[in-house]
Amino acid sequence: DWLIVFTMSRVPSGFLRLSGTLLSKTVPRIAVLGSGPGAFYTAKYIMRQSDSTRIDMFERLPEPFGLVNFGVAPDHPEVKNVRNEFRGVAHEYHDRFRLFAAAEPKLSTLQQHYDGIVVATGAQAANRLELPGSESVQRGILTARDFVSWYNGHPDFANITAKLPSPEKSGEVVVIGLGNVALDVARVLSKSAEEFADTEISKDALRWLSDRPTDSGK
Repeated sequence: DWLIVFTMSRVPSGFLRLSGTLLSKTVPRIAVLGSGPGAFYTAKYIMRQSDSTRIDMFERLPEPFGLVNFGVAPDHPEVKNVRNEFRGVAHEYHDRFRLFAAAEPKLSTLQQHYDGIVVATGAQAANRLELPGSESVQRGILTARDFVSWYNGHPDFANITAKLPSPEKSGEVVVIGLGNVALDVARVLSKSAEEFADTEISKDALRWLSDRPTDSGK
């Protein structure tokens, strides 16, 4: 596996000085913030266009690939397989590409050490639909982003379980929207836990699905 991940817990506090000792000051150096599809494709085409440019990629989470991990439905492994392409990028350019996980460097610090910075962190906040009376409802109203991140095991959304209706009261759900994510949500809710047993769905989501009544999923 050529995708070598440097976790920041193993790197000395002066990790940017470490970069400076490894990379020549005479070659272009680019920092990419984020490690999802946009980040990897950007890195790929930058290095393809330039034989000398070196790239350091920084990911806030402990693992790379962004929305491939946390945005694609767990029953679509054929889509998640794009991770193999990203591993291929790391393999092909292993001599001038590095990935730092669990890293949140300050933009001002990066500006002192890199010739260019690409911010590829994606949309970080949901576009919430303000429904009359929703502010008084404690459980059961979620954005698709929150729900999808939860069933895919995103660490920032582990507390979503407390906002879901109890499994025995989850028989009927209204999904507002008709895009691909809305259809993913509807499909996940309509399936049984057994149908997700061999997928990457989170343990919390699998447990919640398995606790529902057998006639739920409408």
